[in-house]
Amino acid sequence: MIETWRWFGPEDKAIFSDIRQTGASGIATSLYHLEPGAVSRMGKHIHFLDLRNVNREQEGISTSFFEDEHLSGHKDMIETISEIIREENRCKAEGREDWSIPMLSDHGQNILDDHGRNAMPGYPAIGRLKGLAELRGVFKALEHKV
Repeated sequence: MIETWRWFGPEDKAIFSDIRQTGASGIATSLYHLEPGAVSRMGKHIHFLDLRNVNREQEGISTSFFEDEHLSGHKDMIETISEIIREENRCKAEGREDWSIPMLSDHGQNILDDHGRNAMPGYPAIGRLKGLAELRGVFKALEHKV
């Protein structure tokens, strides 16, 4: 059985050596916790990614942000997805059975009928589906061989 630890980014008090001591072999984390290039450096330790994007209101304060559209936040989602695909391809070429990094398009914008629903903030049905469609389109475009 593979055990995974929830990691809240560089500001998390738990570091990888601590996580490994628990018996966990990898992390589940949110994209907005990762700095550019982190997927390439930490890919073998990432067991789950939450693909959400935020817009920072004030740099240096980790809680000063709002949920943004998946392709419009402060993270370069296209570059990050490119990193994810490269990491998955590298693991697949090594023959690893766990080469695929499970992901979800978490959070989203309130659009259309979402405004009339009494959903938990950040979890609108239509806005999340829009984000998922955008992300799937990016994956398909980057995986397509020209």
